Amino acid sequence: MVMKKHVGQQKSGPTQWAYIDLGQEYEMNKFQMFWENESTYASAYNIYVSNDLNSWGEPVLSKNR
Repeated sequence: MVMKKHVGQQKSGPTQWAYIDLGQEYEMNKFQMFWENESTYASAYNIYVSNDLNSWGEPVLSKNR
């Protein structure tokens, strides 16, 4: 697993991302994130999936504020 994380109290900061390699294909029907605390969380995000690390396509899930 490779992750890039920015920690800070900015209301609007740089784009952040996390990349997780599961090692093989899995069928998933749930995604859950646990935030550092109740005041530090993303108000909007997109989740993308890829089988080859090059083709990401459209988000499979979007949360916009």
